[in-house]
Amino acid sequence: MVAEAGASRRSRGSRVSRLVASMVLALLTIGTGPGAQAHSELVSSSPAAGSVVTRATDRVVLVFASDLLPGASAVVVRDPRGRDVTTSAAGSRAAVVEATVRLGVGGRHDVSYRVVGEDGHVISGSLWFTVAGGAAPVGAAVAVPPDPEVSPGSTPGSGSITWIVLASLVCVALGVHVLGAPSRRRARDSRGRVDSAP
Repeated sequence: MVAEAGASRRSRGSRVSRLVASMVLALLTIGTGPGAQAHSELVSSSPAAGSVVTRATDRVVLVFASDLLPGASAVVVRDPRGRDVTTSAAGSRAAVVEATVRLGVGGRHDVSYRVVGEDGHVISGSLWFTVAGGAAPVGAAVAVPPDPEVSPGSTPGSGSITWIVLASLVCVALGVHVLGAPSRRRARDSRGRVDSAP
């Protein structure tokens, strides 16, 4: 009887140890997944936000804090009349996105961008610069630029959500396994005793 009580305490202690180990493993999985890493952000631009440039400016360059997914970047530049003055699709290499523009009208130009970081996080925003040589006529309608679309074939993901869901599933599976093991063992032991009874 004393031996059974000691064995029962040991199995309970073993069960608790396995449960704690499972939870620590799950937390480490969550803490080291891509979702836990910092997301990229816009570091600088050329032309700089709020700057004044000449009509000779022929490109917009955006620099981000970390690398971006190739082919998943979009940049749209609109003049004071709301027309798209971007002449080429945005191209990216590493953490830099570049688009060519044709600046024909003076005044405020709005830049909208949408990129996807290597971790799958979508980064979008806007900035503006002014082209020297005139402003939009008073009372002229200025269109609000829509968010540019991410190119087809790219997979903007929610990496952090994916990692959280996966870690949660691992926790549940490990918890079920750890907590169910002693009851399976007891059931197996009781079958053995019934089978060996005369």
